[in-house]
Amino acid sequence: VTLVCAVKTGDVGIMEAMLPHLLFRFVGGGHKKYSGEIIELLQMLNRELPPEVRTFVLENCWLVNFQGGEDTFLPLDQAQEHNIKGIKGLDGGPHGGWEYLYKYTPAFRTIQAVNGHIEGDLGILSRGKKHS
Repeated sequence: VTLVCAVKTGDVGIMEAMLPHLLFRFVGGGHKKYSGEIIELLQMLNRELPPEVRTFVLENCWLVNFQGGEDTFLPLDQAQEHNIKGIKGLDGGPHGGWEYLYKYTPAFRTIQAVNGHIEGDLGILSRGKKHS
């Protein structure tokens, strides 16, 4: 629950503080790959990166906030899944080609907002926005 709230509110300090606890959970659960990733991340943050790069990574490379609201942060991987879903939903879908993507990518967020507004106003059922 704490990690979910930290992500949602954009509190990377709590996220960083939870890394050792997550490491023990992953080691105890036999998740070797996740354990290795956490160890490498802790090593990088605490021993390898210069302070200014470390700060940049924490503030700019873990979470994004497309909506600009207080509780609307997403992890980068989940945000990318939202982008992929949106691109697939545009007319032309994943087979529209590079020229198509080049043309519509600048307007992608606006198209998403308009679609969401119409769905909300008309009460149209759509796929959920939560990651499973």
